[in-house]
Amino acid sequence: MKAVVALALLAVAVQGLVVNPSNVADVFKFQEFIVKYTKDYQTTAQYDSAFHNFQQALKRVAVKELAGIKGYGITKFSDLSPQQFRQQYLLPKGSIDIGMLKNKFSTVVSDNADAPATCDWRNKNAVTPVKDQQQCGSCWAFSTTENFESMWFLGGNSIPTLAPQQLVDCDPQSQGCGGGWTYWAFEYLMTPGVGGQEGEVSYPYTATTGTCQFNAGDVVARLTNFTFATVPCESGSCPVQDDLLQTQLNSVGPLSICVNAGTWSDWTGPEPMTADECPGDAEDLDHCVQLVGYDWNQGYWIVRNSWNTDWGQQGYIYLQTGGNTCGLGDVVTYANVAGKANKEQITCA
Repeated sequence: MKAVVALALLAVAVQGLVVNPSNVADVFKFQEFIVKYTKDYQTTAQYDSAFHNFQQALKRVAVKELAGIKGYGITKFSDLSPQQFRQQYLLPKGSIDIGMLKNKFSTVVSDNADAPATCDWRNKNAVTPVKDQQQCGSCWAFSTTENFESMWFLGGNSIPTLAPQQLVDCDPQSQGCGGGWTYWAFEYLMTPGVGGQEGEVSYPYTATTGTCQFNAGDVVARLTNFTFATVPCESGSCPVQDDLLQTQLNSVGPLSICVNAGTWSDWTGPEPMTADECPGDAEDLDHCVQLVGYDWNQGYWIVRNSWNTDWGQQGYIYLQTGGNTCGLGDVVTYANVAGKANKEQITCA
């Protein structure tokens, strides 16, 4: 162990970081972090900044542990400041049109009394593997794509792997890696002459905003429309959103949702993130993901992220039910496709 610590201190010395006795434990943890996530800092300034951010992450986690809050720890984002994390992985806040969303909701849903206590669409092969948006604010494109894949499958087709890059490059209302919204992406997919989405094979992901290379002849999934599944919550904590969402998830399938993910960089699980730790206000939404299930007995939603499988619980996060945690029920959409052959045979539970 002493030899390992000595090597860690030597690595820091080479980088130029001044080490004092109180830093030794943090330095050792940082070296483990670098190895685990294959980090590579090109300059002393980059290393020093990353180490400072890492120490701040350690402090945030320690404060939560002292308060008895579980489910937080070091993640692959722990060398980023909250500002860097937001800039690289989240959407700009305050850009959502709440009034427009309120006018769009028109779905009639039944009472959720008959909904099963547990639901996981992954067990029904209705969800593709976890994806990785990388350092590109394209979560909106991934969330749209993931929902469309699931809806296409539940329409009686084999499940496809669709191309979020098509949306990043071609959606005229969004800004590619600079952000966008799922409902804009669905509107683009419905444009005459588009009508659907290419597969990943014909339009591979680059994690950059490029020139639109859409080819209508390569479309593998087509939609007829899209639906807003809920009304935005105005009071922050709206338990009724969870009931409505439970019904929609069971009757429709895996849903595209948008959330407030500013605190997600420190989440490791498996304990669910609570509404206290992640309040839900529609104006604060900054990330879009896919809702794939829940466990009502244990009190959590199952949410698929697009930060690869080396984050969270193999790429998933669990959010507490009952309080519109992270605003997960405020912007909920899904693609409408012709046919419901698989949905008639496959249930969520």
